[in-house]
Amino acid sequence: MTIPERRKWESERGFISMQSLYESALSELDKVSSESQLMKILARYSDIITLTSDNEIVPIVDFGQYRSIVDRQGCFYVTNTLHKVKQDYICIAKSSDIPQIDDNMSSTEDISDKFLVLKVIRNELTKDCGTSLSATVTEGNRRAKIYMSTYLSCVYDGYYYYCQDYVDWTIKGFKKVLGIWYSYNSIYTYQNVEFTVHAMIHLYGKSGIWPDYYDQSASYPGPVTSPYEAWGYTWTEPIGETFISNIENYPSYLSTPYFTQVAGEGKSRGTEGWAVINCGY
Repeated sequence: MTIPERRKWESERGFISMQSLYESALSELDKVSSESQLMKILARYSDIITLTSDNEIVPIVDFGQYRSIVDRQGCFYVTNTLHKVKQDYICIAKSSDIPQIDDNMSSTEDISDKFLVLKVIRNELTKDCGTSLSATVTEGNRRAKIYMSTYLSCVYDGYYYYCQDYVDWTIKGFKKVLGIWYSYNSIYTYQNVEFTVHAMIHLYGKSGIWPDYYDQSASYPGPVTSPYEAWGYTWTEPIGETFISNIENYPSYLSTPYFTQVAGEGKSRGTEGWAVINCGY
């Protein structure tokens, strides 16, 4: 969705997404003139944003397109089944009669009969080029970053799991104020994006619920520019095929996709140079 489409979609449902809250935080940061104001905003949105070791403000949920469909608690429903997205896992309720994930997750009892917890592997060189890479170009008080990630997404509707591998690339522009880097509205451009991903697929006409894993390649030479100003812009592509199953804990048996090769270049309107990712080429 475009930003106006998403805002209309949220308004029609009386819903405020984590993405909208993140944008509100950035709008407030854009008006900061003192360190005390900065600290108050960081505290007010501490469940939405976090500060990296590079003093960059980033969202707590920072993979895929989940921020646009989850609420402030990181939750969304598929039919009546509750899902929760965190920085390092996705939790799926196995029953539609579980009203709150957080209360159950904090219990000292074994919750494996109630929830399926999928670990999100991020920024780890698990194999070859790993699952997530980033690159930066800094020019004065402006910075552009490109992030390229591959991940497994699974949802449950109470009857079936639906699982698909994805690749996305995100470009963000940052500006530095009071020693902190935070995103600002800009136009973003990528070029020379290409990758090979080890992901789920049926081979040689094979049918069934269990995937084979095979290297799949794609290329997006560009240059392509985001269609409107935003705090950051993401391009997302499904890789391989969707797998559907009603086997209990099915996603736990699937492998995480990973890059065997990956490259891409990105910049914001605030930078002349390109942030460049290159692994395996």
